[in-house]
Amino acid sequence: MNERPAPDTIQIDFQRWIRKLASYWWLIILSLVVALLIGHFYLRYATYEYRTNAILLIKDTGQENLLTQENIILNQNLQAGQKGMDNEIQILQSSPIMRKVVEELGIQVSYYRQGRFKEHEFYLDAPIHLDTIVLHDDNANFFVQLVNNSSYLLKIKEEDTDGIMGLYGEMIEAPFGQLKLSPTAPKRFVPGTYRIQVQPVELVADYYRNQLMVERIGDIISSSLLSLKLKDPVPRKAEDIIRTVIEVYNEEEVLDENKVLRSTVEFIDERLEILKGELDDVEGSIEVYRRNNEVFGETAASSKSFAIGELRASLAEISTLETKKDLLNSLETLVVNIQDSIRLLPANLVAENPSIGSLVTSFNTLVLQWERLITTASPENPTRQALERELQEIRLSLLESIRNSQRDLDIPMNRLRTKVESLEQSVLSVPGIEKELLERRRLQGIKENLFLALLQKREETALSLAEATAGNRV
Repeated sequence: MNERPAPDTIQIDFQRWIRKLASYWWLIILSLVVALLIGHFYLRYATYEYRTNAILLIKDTGQENLLTQENIILNQNLQAGQKGMDNEIQILQSSPIMRKVVEELGIQVSYYRQGRFKEHEFYLDAPIHLDTIVLHDDNANFFVQLVNNSSYLLKIKEEDTDGIMGLYGEMIEAPFGQLKLSPTAPKRFVPGTYRIQVQPVELVADYYRNQLMVERIGDIISSSLLSLKLKDPVPRKAEDIIRTVIEVYNEEEVLDENKVLRSTVEFIDERLEILKGELDDVEGSIEVYRRNNEVFGETAASSKSFAIGELRASLAEISTLETKKDLLNSLETLVVNIQDSIRLLPANLVAENPSIGSLVTSFNTLVLQWERLITTASPENPTRQALERELQEIRLSLLESIRNSQRDLDIPMNRLRTKVESLEQSVLSVPGIEKELLERRRLQGIKENLFLALLQKREETALSLAEATAGNRV
């Protein structure tokens, strides 16, 4: 008697299934071939993405912020501020940092080579480079067909048959703006069609900011390590972006921590500029005061000793001039008196005046002739009368010369008398001048000491500013 299986038991006939599947062998082989072809084409034309990693050690976490202007002025120790790891993550992923990265690397401009089924992005190895562009809008997308080593054809769409012919290194006008292209390797001509895409810096920065992943490694309390990850079809670009993010982050950190130092330098510079003007004013006032009060030495008293000597010399000079004038007055009296009686004049009375001496000599010569003539000639004698007329003319000329010389002596005598009065007043004003000069010099010393102190503080602050570096390690 045959045993029947239990009602809840399921039996599978593998042989029957194998025979059934074998009858569809052609479909299985076709499916495998199609799958392999699809995989081959996918792997060939898919866009690969490469992940770039970097680990950043954040130093100086947990220190107290002592960077204040007061501490700098008072020579306090300059230390870095406290860092929070969550804050540093947000800073690394911030828009300002990524915008600077995009601008520094120039990745707002992308280059693609057009292929049969897909395009390939260039980064540093593009055969052409966009040197200058002035856009009417915020972005541009155009195609460049390389013609030869010196020219290219610019097209708005890839399928366009005509376009704008341009020469490398020259500006051309396009519908979207002006641009200038140059070959990166002029001797290596790589024909083909290339797409150039120009996007706003903010848009590219937002894209990579969202792509950048920053995570903490290790213990959330004690760890100071951050992991930076970025995926991109061009591995070198991703590497440069992460490296530049870290560089910009370090630069911003130094700039931020040196903000007080820079503010202090600016404050000191402003004070130095003000003090420089005040010092110039004080020194200028001292110079004017010394000149107006004739202070030529270190002190007013020493200068006035010179004034006393000058006063004595001026008085002696006045005495000499008065003596000369007295002699001229005496000679004038003699010349006036000889109007009615002819007689000889003293020859050496004003020997230093050649014009008067010459006239006196001529007059005396004629007087001697007249004295010899009157012994033999009467008053009506024509020769005697002519000689007397000539004597009268010389006497008048001599009198005029004497009076002119007297007026000439009055000029320096008046000037010397004015100078003597000024010197006498100057000598009498020595105590007051000395006091005022000391006050001005004291103010000058205060300004100079403050100027030198600020200069020293500026050098110390500038040295701290130059020595400041980012405390992070990649």
